Amino acid sequence: MKKLLLSMFFAFACVLSAQDVPEAAMESEESGMAPSISFMTGYYTKNMGEGVISNPERNIQSELEIGMFGFHAGITGIFDLTNATGYRNDFEEFDYSLGYRYTFEDVPCIGALSLDLTWTYYDINRASSDDYQEIALGISLDDLFLAPSLTINHDYENGTWWAEAAVSHSYALSFISEDLSWDNSLFVYFGNSNWVEGSTGYRRAGLSNAVLATGLSYAVSENITIGFEADFSFALDSNVRNAMRADENNNRNNICLAFTVGMEF
Repeated sequence: MKKLLLSMFFAFACVLSAQDVPEAAMESEESGMAPSISFMTGYYTKNMGEGVISNPERNIQSELEIGMFGFHAGITGIFDLTNATGYRNDFEEFDYSLGYRYTFEDVPCIGALSLDLTWTYYDINRASSDDYQEIALGISLDDLFLAPSLTINHDYENGTWWAEAAVSHSYALSFISEDLSWDNSLFVYFGNSNWVEGSTGYRRAGLSNAVLATGLSYAVSENITIGFEADFSFALDSNVRNAMRADENNNRNNICLAFTVGMEF
C-alpha cells in the first residue's frame, strides 16, 4: 500500500507539472497563488546521511515537495536495488515532512534571511519500532558570500539534537555552456552525545563529520535539470573515525556518487 500511495503521489505531481498551464493559472502564478512543485529522483551508489553510510550499495532516492503561501509538504522514498539491508527491490524508508518557510527581505547588512520550521516523520519500512520524528529550524543567508546556513534538529522522543552548518557556491561554466554549472557545498555536523553515538557509534558530544558535495548541473530546460554529484565524508574526531571503521559499512572516509534528475514548476 505504501508503494502504491507513493507512486500515485509522484505520478500525480508529474501529471500536474506536464499539463499546459491555462491563462487563469498563469495569472494565479504571477500573483503568487499557484502552488510550487519540485521533484527529484536519482541513482545513488550508497545511502549516506550526515557522512555515515547506512546502505553500502546502490539505491534510488526520490523526493517530492509541494509548497504554497510558505507552507510545504514533502515525501521522500529510498528504494533499495540490492539486498544489502534486506530490502531488495523494495522501499527501505519513507520520510514525510510538513513545514513553513518565511523570508525577511532586505535585512540591514545581511540582505535576505530565510527561516524554515519543519517536522519530519521517518518511517522505517518493516521496522515500526525504529520510526522516529524530528523538528528542525533552519536559518539561511542566501545573499551573503557562500550562502551560509544552519539547521538545528531535535528528536524529542529520543532526546537527541544535532545541527548542520553549511556553505555553498555555484560556478557558471559559461565558457562550455550557458546551462552548465559546477556546484559545491560543505556541510559540518555536530550534536549531543546521544546523536553522535547513534550516528557514528562513539558516545561523545561535539563534531562528528564533514561532507564535501561537488558536482555538475545541466539545465535541460527552464524546469528540468540533470546532475552528477560526488559526496566525500571526513570524520572530524579520531574516536569517531575509529568507531566508524568498526562498522562494516563505513570507512575513515566515505564516498557516495549520485546521478539525478530534478524538476521544478
